[in-house]
Amino acid sequence: MSLSISHRLVAHEIYRRIPHDGAMRLLDAVTDWDDTMIECAAGSHTDPEHPLRWLGRLAGVHAIEYAAQAVALHASLVSGDAPLRRAYVAAFRRVDLFAERLDTLGDAPLAVRAMLKAEQGGGAQYTFDVRCAAQTLTRGMMTVAIERGVP
Repeated sequence: MSLSISHRLVAHEIYRRIPHDGAMRLLDAVTDWDDTMIECAAGSHTDPEHPLRWLGRLAGVHAIEYAAQAVALHASLVSGDAPLRRAYVAAFRRVDLFAERLDTLGDAPLAVRAMLKAEQGGGAQYTFDVRCAAQTLTRGMMTVAIERGVP
């Protein structure tokens, strides 16, 4: 881990590290991270203009996108100064969804956590969970393919 990078980041620092634009920038802050985990906060689930809403509703399954952004950010942070070109979700396993909708949860922020379980070559496996207040919204495992280096 690079000691020059704070354990807390805000949105503009996050999105210099991962390639999301405009309204798809779902994470507001990194509240903590180290070589094996990342914790983020997000309030965008309350936005009536959220880009993943369909017919005015934000489905619970979209909590997985918050987790995927946290995983991509973690991969970037642990790579230090080495450029992270892309991180692709290769697979999800053992995903549990506990909330039908995210837009009905109120104003409490989402707490997004991802934990690195294994890393080899160009891939990594993470467990993740997304919570709002004391309620777990989703949890599961995600395998990502990671491309490092300059294009």
